[in-house]
Amino acid sequence: MNASIEPVRDDGGERGRGPLQVLVAGLRRSWLLVGGLVLLGAAVGVAFGLLRPNVYASNAKLLLRVGAREQMTSESLIGLERDVRAAPPSMLDELQMLSDAAILERVARELGPRALLQPADPRRADPPDASALLRAWHGLQALALRAFAPAHDCATTDCAFCTNLAVKALRIGTTVENEPGSNVIRLTTTSTSPEQARAIAAALAEAYIDRHRQQFSLQALVEASRAKLEQAQSDRAAAASAYAEHVDQHGLADLGSEIPGLQSEIRSIESDLFAARVRRTAIARQLDVLAGKPVAAAPALEFAGPTVMVPNEEYETQLLLKRQLLTSKQSLSLENLPKLEAQRRAQLIDAQLATVAEALARTPKTLAQHTAARAPVDDIAASTRVEDLALEDQALAVEADLSTARVAALRIELQRMRADALSSTLRRDDLAAARAAQEIRYARLLERFAALESLGSIDLHEDANLRVLQAPTLELDKLGPKRFSLLLRGVLAGLALGLVLAVLRQHFERRLRDPDSVERALGAPVLAVVPDLASLRRLSNGAVLAESRA
Repeated sequence: MNASIEPVRDDGGERGRGPLQVLVAGLRRSWLLVGGLVLLGAAVGVAFGLLRPNVYASNAKLLLRVGAREQMTSESLIGLERDVRAAPPSMLDELQMLSDAAILERVARELGPRALLQPADPRRADPPDASALLRAWHGLQALALRAFAPAHDCATTDCAFCTNLAVKALRIGTTVENEPGSNVIRLTTTSTSPEQARAIAAALAEAYIDRHRQQFSLQALVEASRAKLEQAQSDRAAAASAYAEHVDQHGLADLGSEIPGLQSEIRSIESDLFAARVRRTAIARQLDVLAGKPVAAAPALEFAGPTVMVPNEEYETQLLLKRQLLTSKQSLSLENLPKLEAQRRAQLIDAQLATVAEALARTPKTLAQHTAARAPVDDIAASTRVEDLALEDQALAVEADLSTARVAALRIELQRMRADALSSTLRRDDLAAARAAQEIRYARLLERFAALESLGSIDLHEDANLRVLQAPTLELDKLGPKRFSLLLRGVLAGLALGLVLAVLRQHFERRLRDPDSVERALGAPVLAVVPDLASLRRLSNGAVLAESRA
C-alpha cells in the first residue's frame, strides 16, 4: 500500500529569522521580480523625461516709484484743503494689482495661445557639433511631444478654451515677488525655449507697466474735472451777468442817497404849510376885526396932479393864485394817489380856478393913480379889504390842502424808496458775494486743473512710475527637466516596490524549503537530506506513473 506524504507547512513562517535574513531570502527567491520592477521604474523615468519638454527661465526687474499721480484722487480737485492726497500704495497693493488675471489674458491674446501651449522642438537648440546620441534623444523627444502633446489649431484666434489654458500656463510659469528691503519687483517666467521665455517676460513687463499707468492714470480725473471747471466757469459768468444787470438797472450809487433830498422837500412843504396855517389864522383875526368895524362911505379923492396907470395888486394876487393852482393840478399826475382821491382833488382845484377866474374877470389889470392924490388910508372901504382877505384865505386853504396831500404822497414815496433802497442794497450785496464766491471757486478749480492736466500730460508723454529696471534675460541654460533625476527616481521607485513585494512574498510563504524550516516546524532534528537531483526527480515521477497505471 502506497502512502502519499503530504508536504508539511511551516505555520510559524519566518518568525525565527531576522528582517535582514528575510530580506536576503526574499531577494534570493524573487530577484527576477525585483530586477523587472527596477527596469520598469527606469523605463517610466525615461518616458517622463521624454514627455516633459525643456524648461527655460527669463528674469526681469521692475522699479516702483510713488509720486503725486499715485496719490491724486477726485477729492484732490474739489477738496477744501489744498493738499488732499491719498495714502501712497504699498508694495503689497502693487503686487495684488499685478496679479489681475486680465493682465495674463492680455498677454495670452497678444502672444497667441498656440505659441504658449505648443512645446518648442528640442532639436532647434542643438549645436552643430552635437553628438549623435544627443541628436537621437532630441529626435525621440520631439516625436513623443508631437504624439502626446495636444494640438491647438483653433478655428479662430479668440478661442476661449485655448485662451483659458494659456492663462493657466502663464499663471503656473510666472512668479512675481518683491526683493526684500527695496522697491524692486522681480519677474520670472518659464517656457520651453529661451526666446519664448524672454518674449513672455517682456510682454508681461509691458502689461504690468500699462496696468500701473491705467490704474493711476489721471485722464479720467482730467476729463471729470474739465466738466466741473466748465460748469464753474458758466456759474461764474452767470453770477457776473446777474450783478451787471442789477447795476445797470439800479446803478452803483446807493439808492438811499435820494432819501435825504426827499426828506428835505417834505420839511420845506411842511414849513410852507405851517406858514400858510399861521397866515390863515392871522387873516381870520383880521376878518373878525373888520367884521366888527362899521363901514363908512368912501371919501372923495382930491387929485392935484396927472393920472398914471399902475398894476393892480389885487389882480396880480389873483393871477399868482391861478398859477399855483395850475401847478398843483399838474403835479397830481406825478403823485401815486388813488384814482378817486385824484379826481376829488382835481375837482376841488377846478372849482377854485373858476372862482379865481371870476375874480380876475371883474378886477382890472391896472389902476389910475394921480401923482398928487390925497386921501387918508383909514378911509379905504372896508368891504374891499374883506374881499381881499377872503380870497387870500381861500387861496391859502387850497394851498394847505395841496401841501397836505403832497406831504402824504411824499411820505409814501419815502417809505417806498427806503424799502427799495434796502432791498436793492441787499440784493446787490448778495450778488456781489455770489460773484466773489464763484470767482474764488473758479480760480481754485482752475489752479487744481492746471496741476492735474500737467500730471495727465506726463501720463501721455512720459514713463510711468513703474518702469523696467532690468530687461528680460536670455537664459540658455535650461532649468529642467532633470532627466537623470527622473531616471534615478524611477529606478529607486522600482527597487523599493520590488523589495517590498519580495519581503511580503517571503514573509507569507508557508512551504518547507530547507532543513531549518523542517526542524522549526517538527521540533526534531533532521537526520538526512535528499538532494534535489534531476535523475531522482525523473525516477520518482516514473514510479508514481507506474502506480497510477496499475
